[in-house]
Amino acid sequence: DAYNNAPPQSPQSMLQKVLSNYPHGQTRQVNCAFFGRLGNGKSSLINSIYQTVTDSNDNLCEVGLGDTSKTIKYACCAELDFKSVLPLVLFDTKGLPDAEDASRVVSTVLKGKFKPDHSMNNPKWTDFHCVPDQKIKIDVIVFVYAYGTPFPQRLATAVAQSAHKNGLAVIPVITHYDQVTNLADLRKDEARCAAAFNTSHIISLANLNALRRNPFTADAHTLALQERQINFTKQTVVDLISQIMVYGQQNHKTKKYDTTRPIKYKGSKCRVM
Repeated sequence: DAYNNAPPQSPQSMLQKVLSNYPHGQTRQVNCAFFGRLGNGKSSLINSIYQTVTDSNDNLCEVGLGDTSKTIKYACCAELDFKSVLPLVLFDTKGLPDAEDASRVVSTVLKGKFKPDHSMNNPKWTDFHCVPDQKIKIDVIVFVYAYGTPFPQRLATAVAQSAHKNGLAVIPVITHYDQVTNLADLRKDEARCAAAFNTSHIISLANLNALRRNPFTADAHTLALQERQINFTKQTVVDLISQIMVYGQQNHKTKKYDTTRPIKYKGSKCRVM
């Protein structure tokens, strides 16, 4: 069992190594885009990243339930960068259909062409179309796929092809790890991801918020299991952050923007929600 065999190293000590390798103000900013189908956990994963880095239970974005989505088109979170914690900017996208024509949307995101009227209803998310004369291009992609759902082969192919065209790495992440009941099925999902994105490093993890939800009558054994699950998930999230920073630093196409300069709107009314 992965939860029982987690490395003895604490998530905090693992994270400190990553932060020391990429000190804010001395490291080029990394822009990471998240793609996946509706309800596969993109926004939840961004929340888990933020919670792990800040050691908090705060959420950056609302998440949908089942087949509903709270993400509207493109959204960007530069909270970690603005707080001078880690030079990492996270881009969330609306759940995409499992169709080949999704490549048009993916290409638009990778090139930094954001539409000004499509942001999340959250004050911590900023529409970077408002930054004058700047296209925030993407350095690395995270492809999110939920365990137990049909593999979106056409969407995965569209993302892989767009990434290859732009010279970007794709990190596949399988969510809902806490719902795995058959390791053989998980291995099949990992093989599909490996074939789609030509990588052997597939990350499987759970949603931190979901793990923290506990019945009021939880006994000591349940609480201990919950603690191990959260610890293992945070370790895995740190592993993901490390990969994002490594691949992102290898891409030299993104221009650093000045986060200390006030945003000047191009028009009389530009949404910063």
